[in-house]
Amino acid sequence: IHQAAHQTEAPLIIVDCLQVAGDGASKMLFGAEEVTRFSRRGESLGGAQLQVRGALHLADGGTLVLRHIDALDSAAQETLGRYLAASARHADIFPGVRIMATTGADLAQLAAADLFDSPLAEQLSGCILAVPPLRKRKRDILALANLFLGAKQKPEDETQRRFSKSAEHALLSGGYQHRNVTELREAVE
Repeated sequence: IHQAAHQTEAPLIIVDCLQVAGDGASKMLFGAEEVTRFSRRGESLGGAQLQVRGALHLADGGTLVLRHIDALDSAAQETLGRYLAASARHADIFPGVRIMATTGADLAQLAAADLFDSPLAEQLSGCILAVPPLRKRKRDILALANLFLGAKQKPEDETQRRFSKSAEHALLSGGYQHRNVTELREAVE
């Protein structure tokens, strides 16, 4: 989707919300203003106010993918919902970024059970692309596996790595029950 919508130099930033805890999620998404003190040989050089940009600003002109958005903490969910609402009204002053969110859960059900921010769930429900589990789309397994294998190949390697027939058979016979494509990626790695 990113490649079809943007030129190759457009930023693509992928954030796994499972890896970001607490207030770190808001800082990671929106940035932070921090005061840093510099010193040299015990001499204070004073403080400097630095703006640390967040993923939304860094992805300007490109795509920000929020994996496992249901794992984002509630404060960050609420802030993101307000941000998306404001950016829709004032697109000229906000970064132009396509936001894609992934989840294995039904956000509407989570919102109804007060486990996810309702306004954010509603905003994210505009265009849903349901991807069946990997075990139900076996024809994609070898294409994905070859993509992961190619990503692990060093540029100086002249010989392209390939799977043997028995490795292909093993990959195709995998169950991929729990973590889907991540499970396949780990198998290839």
